[in-house]
Amino acid sequence: RDKAFAEGHERAGLLVDVENPGAEHLYHTLGFERVETRSLFGHRQWHLQALNRQETSVETTV
Repeated sequence: RDKAFAEGHERAGLLVDVENPGAEHLYHTLGFERVETRSLFGHRQWHLQALNRQETSVETTV
């Protein structure tokens, strides 16, 4: 995720088997959120994504 964001990507995604809730929890702590369920080789997978939410600081002068 950090490498993808450093390279200018807006999001990072991955698949986690629905039978592995521990992995989903781990990725959730890293900023990934479940966006949909997919099937891959007959196994249901959660598609997780993390968005690059870096905010640009804007300086104002008075």
